[in-house]
Amino acid sequence: MVVTAHFLDSDWKLHKRIINFCSITSHKGKDIRRVLEQCLREWDINRVFTITVDNANANDQAVKFKSITFREFSVLEHLNKNANVPLDVITRWNSTYLMLAAALKYEKVFDRMGDEDVQFRNYFEEKDTKGRKRTCPPVEADWRNAQVLVHFLKKFYETTLKLSAWKSVTANLQFKEMIGLQTEIDKKANDDSDEVLQRVAMGMKAKFNKYWGSFETMNQIMLIANVLDPRWKLQYQKVAFLRVGVRARTIEKITRDLKNILLRMYDEYRGYEGV
Repeated sequence: MVVTAHFLDSDWKLHKRIINFCSITSHKGKDIRRVLEQCLREWDINRVFTITVDNANANDQAVKFKSITFREFSVLEHLNKNANVPLDVITRWNSTYLMLAAALKYEKVFDRMGDEDVQFRNYFEEKDTKGRKRTCPPVEADWRNAQVLVHFLKKFYETTLKLSAWKSVTANLQFKEMIGLQTEIDKKANDDSDEVLQRVAMGMKAKFNKYWGSFETMNQIMLIANVLDPRWKLQYQKVAFLRVGVRARTIEKITRDLKNILLRMYDEYRGYEGV
C-alpha cells in the first residue's frame, strides 16, 4: 500500500509526497487502519482533513479512526500535547524500559481512554496474530508492576549508555558494570516479596548466564582492563567476586593468575625499551 500526503505549505502551494510504502498482510479494514495510524504517528501528523481510498468495503472501516486520540486525551489531562509512547522491541530490555517509563507519565491518559474511548476498549476484545484474546486495559496493579520494573530496568539502561559511549574509554568499566548487573539480578531473583519481578529477574538471569557465563571463567582481558584503572587495581576484583558469591579459594586463584598475566605483560613490554 502506498500512502500519499497532499498538503499546503506556508505559501499556500500544494505539495504531494509519498510518506509510506508497505505491504498489507490482511485486507481487513481494521488492519489497514492500523497501518495508516502507525504511518501518521511516525510522521507526527495530527491534523487530517480528508482520507481518500479505493472503492472497497474494507476501506469504509479503515478510515473510521482517530489518529490523535491519545494526544487529545493528553490535552484533556493537561499533559504534553505531543505525547507519545515508544513501541517495545521484544529482543531489547532497553526498549521495554523506555516504553514503560514513558507510559507511566501518561497513566491518567490510559485510564481515561479505558473509560471513554470505545475504539481503545475494542482493541482488547480482539485476538492477536496467534489467535489469543488480549488482556484487558492496564489496571492499578499493572501500573504498580510497571513502576517496579522500570526501577529495576533503569540500571540496565544506564549501563548500556555508559558502555556505548564513543568519546571516552569504556574498557575499564565493563567488569564493574557486569558485576553491578549480576548483583541486581541476583537480589531480585531471590526476593520473594514480589512474585512478578522475581519471575522477570529469573528470566534475565538465564539470559545473562547464557551470554556471560560464570565470572570465574570470563575472558581475563576484561579483568586486566579493570585492574589497570588506578581507582580499582587488584583490590576491586576480590570485593567484586565476593559480592557475586565466588568462593574465597577461587578468588585467590583468579587473583594469582591475574598477577601472573600482568607480570608477563610487563616483561613483554619491557623488552621494547629503547625501540
